Amino acid sequence: MTISAHRAALFAALAVTAWIAGIANAGEAIGLLNDTGQADCYTTGNAPTPCEEATSGDGSPLPRQDARYGRDAAVAMGRIAKIGGGEFGFDFTRLCMSGMAEGEGDCPSPPPKPEDVENPQPTDWACVRDNVTGLTWALGNLADAGWDEASRTDDGSFIGHANATMRCGLASGWRLPTRREGASIKHFARSAPSIDPAYFPVLSNMQGSPCYWSSTVRASNPIMNHVTCYDGVSSGGTYQCRQAVAGTLCDGPASMWLSRVVLVNGEWRASEASQEGRDRFEVHAGQGVVEDRATGLVWDHCTWGQAGKDCDGDGDGIIFQAWADAIQVARIANEQRYKGYYDWRVPNARELESLVDPDATNPAIDTAVFPNTPPAYYWTSSSGWLASPTNGNYAWNVRFDSGVVTYIRKVPSPVAPTPDRSRVRLVRRGDGLTAFDGVSEHLLTADFEGSPPSN
Repeated sequence: MTISAHRAALFAALAVTAWIAGIANAGEAIGLLNDTGQADCYTTGNAPTPCEEATSGDGSPLPRQDARYGRDAAVAMGRIAKIGGGEFGFDFTRLCMSGMAEGEGDCPSPPPKPEDVENPQPTDWACVRDNVTGLTWALGNLADAGWDEASRTDDGSFIGHANATMRCGLASGWRLPTRREGASIKHFARSAPSIDPAYFPVLSNMQGSPCYWSSTVRASNPIMNHVTCYDGVSSGGTYQCRQAVAGTLCDGPASMWLSRVVLVNGEWRASEASQEGRDRFEVHAGQGVVEDRATGLVWDHCTWGQAGKDCDGDGDGIIFQAWADAIQVARIANEQRYKGYYDWRVPNARELESLVDPDATNPAIDTAVFPNTPPAYYWTSSSGWLASPTNGNYAWNVRFDSGVVTYIRKVPSPVAPTPDRSRVRLVRRGDGLTAFDGVSEHLLTADFEGSPPSN
């Protein structure tokens, strides 16, 4: 078997259809979430359509789809003034090597991309600041590197060189991103690259390997690290071997285990509700909800169909074979004022992934916070596609057996039916991300005392 064939076989064995795969390490941070970049809703025929009351309102066949909510919808309605640029709800600012933002001081707008991305001139474009997460990204490097080379911190290394040259005015703090940080800039409305090429031209280059090292070790197999891939929905993030180990999936020459390098700086910005020393999750047992202080989201304590403080009821919850049935759950919950609220939604893919527990498998979620969660697929409100967004015949799912984010057909295949398909966990609110309803043009502010606003 050739090296390329061996590596391809490894990636296939490790679920290449997942753009965020597996379990992260305990130190993996999370804060305010970027939106997905989905600006279209979809019809029952899987064709893209504007998110209007007729297509995504509660009286429609497919209510409360991803693109109706969040920063993407708010920007489209002119409700958010962005600091920088980027498509839809993304908000990026180019930075020169000097640390100046584009258009400031001697940093032109837009600054030129350097011929040598490792050694930019002071007025060259060298970094991108994500104004939502607060993270600053180097442009990245197309050269393939093994783990030892990618993770070194001495003066001649990628990390050491970035610190020594004060890349973008930052003389310390450059590092490899975690798996979740690498995925934070992925764009769900793009494929090959699944990232904005106007702000990440190096990461969007699809020649050679499209995958970048992360610092996150694969918990179930610590000879591997996660890598983040920007080649689209069909072959996203997976694992990479740090070294050759005989008799394992990493059995092969070191030249097989190469990925690209992109560095990040800074800490992920959290919501205003998150304070140092406070636990991330607060369970409001009397209301049956869980508040996530990092993201600002409020979750149903249980899988839909379960009940009680231990989430028993129907055991594993209700299984929905078709996405169209799953997406109706929020409408039903709101009509019932489920747990006292009327603003429930099926979460988008990025939101639901935020519940993946970094140290857990089967299920890959904190069961002290979300008890009795089955290690199964869960639907999201985000559509997906294989070849083109003009045919949204798939929907993103999060697998809570392993934490993988993948996608499945919106209707089961008659050729290979799957009896145990997907479940639903509802969400509401969201700090700066999902509290805006782009169809009804209001902020969602449901509480136990209030009345639903009219559409």
